[in-house]
Amino acid sequence: MTKSQILSNILNSLYPNLCPGCNAVLPNTEMVICGHCELNLPVTDYHQLSENPVAKLFWGKIDFVNATSFLKFNKKGIVQGMMHQLKYHGNKRIGEFLGYKFGEVLHNSSFMEGINGIIPLPLHPRKLVLRGYNQSEYIAIGMSKSLNIPLLNHFVERAVNNISQTKIAGVDRHQNVQNIFALRPNHTIGNQHLLIVDDTITTGATLESLGRLITTQTNCRVSFATIASVV
Repeated sequence: MTKSQILSNILNSLYPNLCPGCNAVLPNTEMVICGHCELNLPVTDYHQLSENPVAKLFWGKIDFVNATSFLKFNKKGIVQGMMHQLKYHGNKRIGEFLGYKFGEVLHNSSFMEGINGIIPLPLHPRKLVLRGYNQSEYIAIGMSKSLNIPLLNHFVERAVNNISQTKIAGVDRHQNVQNIFALRPNHTIGNQHLLIVDDTITTGATLESLGRLITTQTNCRVSFATIASVV
C-alpha cells in the first residue's frame, strides 16, 4: 500500500464520505449517494404530463412552454438531505450528479423539444461570495453534460440582493422577487428556447421573475426545470 493510499484511508476513517440522503458511510469515495437512496429517489415523472403540478404554478402568470421537477421534496426525506448538503454544506458534487441524472430522464423526451440552451438561476454577487458557488449552476452543468446542450451562465444576472424566499410566505414571495434580475450588458442571445434551472421550487415566484425578464426583453421562449418540488 502506497503512502497516499494510507493517508487516504486515515482521512476516510476520520472524515468518512457520507451519503447526503441518509448519512450512511459510502464504501467508495467516488460515490455521491448510496445505492439504496439512488434506487429510492422519489422521481415525479412530471415531464410526461403537460398539466403537472409544477406547470400549474405558472398558469396565467407568464408565457412559458413547459415546466417540471425531477424529485418530490418531503420533509426529513432523502431529497431534503441532498438539497441541504448542496446548498449549505458545499457538496457541489450532488448538484452535478442530480443534474446529470435529471438530464438522462429528460433526454429524448418531448419536454426537451427545441431547447437549445440551459440557464442556471443566478445568485447575487454578494451571496455568491458568501456561499462560494451557485448550486443551480452545478445542477445545470450536470444537465448540460447529459443532454449535450450549452450552458449559458453569463446571459443574465441577479441585480438585487433580495431576502431569501424561505423567510417569506404567501403573496409576499412574488413581491420579493419583482425586478431582481437583469440582462447582462451586450447580450447577444435571441430567438432560442431556454431551459431555466434551479434546485427547488415552492411557489415558482423566482423562476417566474427571471422567465418574465427573458420573454419580455428578448425573442426567447422559456421552460423551467428544478431538481426538487414541494408541490
